[in-house]
Amino acid sequence: MKKKYSRFEMDDLLEQFLRFGMYPEILSASSDAEKKEAIIQISSDYLYKDILQFQNLKNPKLLRKLLQALALQIGSEVSFHELSQLLKTSSATIEHYIDLLEKSFVIFSLPAYSTNPQKEIAKKQKIYFYDVGVRNDIGGLWENFCIVEQRKSSQRIGKQVQEFFWRSYSQKEVDYIVIENEEMNAFEYKWNTRKKVKAPKLFSDLYPHSTFSVLSPENFWKYV
Repeated sequence: MKKKYSRFEMDDLLEQFLRFGMYPEILSASSDAEKKEAIIQISSDYLYKDILQFQNLKNPKLLRKLLQALALQIGSEVSFHELSQLLKTSSATIEHYIDLLEKSFVIFSLPAYSTNPQKEIAKKQKIYFYDVGVRNDIGGLWENFCIVEQRKSSQRIGKQVQEFFWRSYSQKEVDYIVIENEEMNAFEYKWNTRKKVKAPKLFSDLYPHSTFSVLSPENFWKYV
């Protein structure tokens, strides 16, 4: 991303990236109307038609509803059981569809990080979209956007990292954890930084040698 855009260009284009995503067809569109049309076309041609055709899936309506449900849960823990109840299908079907979406590079998942099961959740996961234009709602996209760009940055320079999120049973949370060579870096994402954000006390107590950074539109470019 840094190679393609300067810092000042990224500042100007950031809200556009969040609203419409970064598919090439969208970046080349000259107006908001064209960008919206491109999103619809991508969703129809790739996210639905190609996946359904090549993976031999029989239920396009279920795939669409699943993607909509996942988009509304960006940044929240995902339960296959709850999704199966919502969409009136089996947990095994939900798990199969999500596996195919991951293999098709539409979504990716983060597991929970835990070394103390009595205080931290260990079995949940979060799901994010590789391109945020799939969910066109700026308020819930900042976290997804930053994680994707940080992952791209690590992959681009060949970093081998482990990725997690963290939450305690008392509902304290860290958005994103990256572990490289036993060094832990924790990140929180805030579109609005009016209030100072600190790492949860329990997290700091359990992992005193970790770093904690808050990414906002003003400083995110330093981390990607």
